[in-house]
Amino acid sequence: MSCALAVTVMVLAGAIAGVVALQKSLAGSTQYAAGFNDGTRLVDFVSRDLRNAIRVSRRTSGTATAFKSGFFAIAETEELVVTVPDFYESNVPDNRSGSAYKTPRYDRSNLDASTGATSFPYLDVVAVIGTVRVPKYSGELEIRYRKKARSLQDPTVCYFRQEYDGGATPVLRSEEEIAERADAVRLSITALNRSHFRVLTSFSPKWSGEPRRSGTLQASVVKLLNTRRD
Repeated sequence: MSCALAVTVMVLAGAIAGVVALQKSLAGSTQYAAGFNDGTRLVDFVSRDLRNAIRVSRRTSGTATAFKSGFFAIAETEELVVTVPDFYESNVPDNRSGSAYKTPRYDRSNLDASTGATSFPYLDVVAVIGTVRVPKYSGELEIRYRKKARSLQDPTVCYFRQEYDGGATPVLRSEEEIAERADAVRLSITALNRSHFRVLTSFSPKWSGEPRRSGTLQASVVKLLNTRRD
């Protein structure tokens, strides 16, 4: 009986160790997949916006400055600001009948059909004050990438993409969470020159810590296609 009990204890101990190892492996794989997915989404979103950019800025503690050289990692007080042309009345996903979703600011259906017009008159697009020409509509959309907590109830730190209407005091138009856990994922931007940027993400795999972060790098080099960049 003693021998049987000893054998049983050894078998149970082996089984428990196997279950623990399996659970640990599953948790690590889940965290790795989530980190890789977050990194891919971040690179894709930032790269897409940079390709359409007119200006790129670095916003530190609420103050934006032109970002034309150097490197920085997006953090709670460090934001990437990408300004792109704004051609639509709204970018809010609303597909209801009659909604303004993706309605252009100058809808061709508003052209004067009685005159056979195919384009808008110059003075419909800009207001001329003396020799100064001012657009009659907000022609720019400000996009900010920032790192913050989801909410007071859920303090998990995530990355967010925010859209602001242009103007002296930008108004938040929409916000989208694009990375689940920013505590493990890093997002950094490098201005290689005036027109090329390098977007880099990495994450720390579970139970491996910093030493293995270098093996999770995802990067993209983006060229600004808009030649009007300041």
